Amino acid sequence: MEKNTNDLFELMSKMYSEMQSMKSEMTDMRSEMTDMKSDISNMRSEMTDMKSDISNMRSEMTDMKSDISNMRSEMTDMKSDISNMKKDISKNSILLEKLDSNVKLLAEGQHAFKEELGRNTSDDKKSINDRIEIIEQAVTYTAKEVTNLADTIEVVKDTAASNNMDIKILRKIQSHSGL
Repeated sequence: MEKNTNDLFELMSKMYSEMQSMKSEMTDMRSEMTDMKSDISNMRSEMTDMKSDISNMRSEMTDMKSDISNMRSEMTDMKSDISNMKKDISKNSILLEKLDSNVKLLAEGQHAFKEELGRNTSDDKKSINDRIEIIEQAVTYTAKEVTNLADTIEVVKDTAASNNMDIKILRKIQSHSGL
């Protein structure tokens, strides 16, 4: 019986030793599970941060799209303004050509009048004086028109200079934005 008791004691010792070993392994597993829970919690926190960052990026991209859309709209408006200015410049060029034609016509009339004046006698002085009065009125009218056109030309020059500056600014904006 002693052998059985020894065997039993030995068996119980082994079982106790294995239980201690299992207990140690379970403690290690609990520790590892606690570490895993901590890692999972950290991962969740990082994922929440990433979601927030992605949301912020989407918001910024939406703002950028809106800014680009506004810039395109403004560029379209500027192109329209430039087109209108080109039309105005074209109209002013036509007015300048008309003025040039009127001045030439006036010069021809004065030259013809001067030649006729030299041919006329003293009896024709009254007729000539009447013609001079008409020509003086025409010259006065033409002088006023020339003054008005000179003012218009200055405005056109100022507008053209401003347009050139606007075009340079637009080209810089366009080159910087890559559009």
